Amino acid sequence: MAHYAVYHINILESRQTAINIAEESAEPIKQSSPEYFNKILDSVLFGKFNVNTTKNNQIIPLECAVVRKDEDVIVLLLCNEKSRSYDEKKSKEELIHHPGCYIIIDNRPGKSQLAIESNEAFNRNPDRVRDIIQDAINVRLREHQLEVDIRARLIPEGFWESIDIQRNQGDTIRKVVFDFPDVKRVKNLNAPVKIRERIALLQSFAEMTKAIKGSLKLEASKEDALRFEQTQEDIAQMVYLCCNTGYGLAVSFKEYGLYRFGTDIRQYGNLKEETVKEFISGTTSLGNDNGASFYLLHWLDLLTQASTNFKYEEITPKKRKRSSKK
Repeated sequence: MAHYAVYHINILESRQTAINIAEESAEPIKQSSPEYFNKILDSVLFGKFNVNTTKNNQIIPLECAVVRKDEDVIVLLLCNEKSRSYDEKKSKEELIHHPGCYIIIDNRPGKSQLAIESNEAFNRNPDRVRDIIQDAINVRLREHQLEVDIRARLIPEGFWESIDIQRNQGDTIRKVVFDFPDVKRVKNLNAPVKIRERIALLQSFAEMTKAIKGSLKLEASKEDALRFEQTQEDIAQMVYLCCNTGYGLAVSFKEYGLYRFGTDIRQYGNLKEETVKEFISGTTSLGNDNGASFYLLHWLDLLTQASTNFKYEEITPKKRKRSSKK
């Protein structure tokens, strides 16, 4: 089962075009329709093409290929370049290999979404893949005076609802960390005596050792997942305390990664690997001969139906590294 991070695609006139329009008082470009953008994508995304990433301040060319276009859905395969060392006759040798991940662009009417496979090819960092693909598409959109803005899709929910969203995707909890405040605040907490006593004990250890804060970390073994349920009374009370008093609470999932209370959980979806392969090969798996369809399209429909209250991540400008002064 593959794990996909879900993003929203927004098509805009390019920033440079907007500046030129403002300076020259020209007519602005009208908001592009999905139909128009699909035509543009067909003209700029085809076959195999190179994209760039950076490593150690060097530009690294990577290969990307359009492996299928059908019904306003495009599947890309992006390959990374990795090296692996191994021993050969008492010497170290290096093997260069090119693992890849799938990127699914869904520009059907009312969809405007993109799903990126999160796997080891890019160290389970779909945002890095998003940045690479966004830059590559924008290079090809310049001549059309357009650019694409791709942002993670968020589902604003409460703590336990967010936890359930991931568990319903088959994800498992690997670690939970509670961070507690100064011991002086423990005495006046609106919590059961048993919970206050446990927190006070942790904070007393922190105070004795002159630690700046106290925390409780629960971590699973490599084989098992943590049992962390709202039905467990003490756990539920501890979570309630953290969520209502500003304490730190972080949950690490096997696939999703780190989720901190107070942030909106990002949308992910699980997809069988054969579903993408069926779409690539043109094999339909839903309906009959007269109304056959791809299961991938059904899966993409389910992503948009997962919530009626989507939000989109705020993009913060990346800080440039300053060169060291000599």
